[in-house]
Amino acid sequence: MGRFRKAINTIFGIAILGGISYYTYNFASAESRIRAVCAEIQQGMTTKELQAFALTHGLSSFKLKESGINYVVETKTYGRFGCKVITESGFIKESEYNFAD
Repeated sequence: MGRFRKAINTIFGIAILGGISYYTYNFASAESRIRAVCAEIQQGMTTKELQAFALTHGLSSFKLKESGINYVVETKTYGRFGCKVITESGFIKESEYNFAD
């Protein structure tokens, strides 16, 4: 095999290992990261404030229901880790960590 081909294979190998490491780290550290984010969601916060909060913390920002159960999930982990948020009349009543398995 020529030098050029070895260099290309090495570059692709490093890129693949880097990608695997990135996703492994995101999933391995997700629980502690999302538990901390869920703890920052305060009672009395409006759904509009929650949407802005979600955007700044890398969470999904779907249209939230004014009353009922909403799930605000992390986009890095494809929605597997997130917060279960209970709203009532447009205000946050309760927030807790949620693992969707």
